[in-house]
Amino acid sequence: MAWRHLLYNLMFSRRVNREHRIARPQSDHPTELELKILKILWERSPLPVREIRQGLAAAGHDIAHTSTITTLVEFVERLLMPNP
Repeated sequence: MAWRHLLYNLMFSRRVNREHRIARPQSDHPTELELKILKILWERSPLPVREIRQGLAAAGHDIAHTSTITTLVEFVERLLMPNP
């Protein structure tokens, strides 16, 4: 539940300037990193971001705390606001 609260706060408490993000091809499918995060959450949800990062590191994908948050936010945004 902690990660859901964090995502909600990140998505709705401040505006994100989408123009400055690095573009990647739009897809309705999760990326490899998103799939790893979903697997971790499926097995042990709810988890704080720190524990998601630990799970990613154990799976050989060690990324920064903020990168984990950004990946979660972008994934949720795609789920809530699909491509036209």
